[in-house]
Amino acid sequence: LAHAGRRLKWVAGLYYFTENQSALDDVFAGLLNNTRSNEALHNADEAAFGQATWSLTRRWRLIAGVRYNRDRKKISGDVWNLYPSLANLPPVPGVPSACPGTAPCLSEAFSGAANFDDVTWKVGLQYDLTPQNMLYFTASTGFKAGGADDQARTPGDKTQRRPAIVAG
Repeated sequence: LAHAGRRLKWVAGLYYFTENQSALDDVFAGLLNNTRSNEALHNADEAAFGQATWSLTRRWRLIAGVRYNRDRKKISGDVWNLYPSLANLPPVPGVPSACPGTAPCLSEAFSGAANFDDVTWKVGLQYDLTPQNMLYFTASTGFKAGGADDQARTPGDKTQRRPAIVAG
């Protein structure tokens, strides 16, 4: 929405973005590593914004704006050991084996979600020196949502990956 009057000009709107990604990664490195990983990532971002310019005089204008953002992030996935690989070898007496045999074996599963939201603003002042020259001052804040990292580990976790949602 927008309006352009003699003394007041403004714009307002809504923003929506959604994204779904998926990945299938196969790693075939002989007996050392034979894995298949599945990963899904979902983002949903929404915002509402508005900005107005008020003409104080013919040469002076005041600008003010505000924006609200809400971003939602989700990640999930799993990793499977495939035959042949060291993880799928028959058990050796006295040596623990996570998943011996010829069938795929779930090595790890992960999931995580987080919401990020923020209100940002903008203020400014404009002055027309001449019809072709303007001086202005603006100050504003910004926002960047965090993201998902499927390689993160939680402190003290030595055995399994955990996804992390990191701040922007």
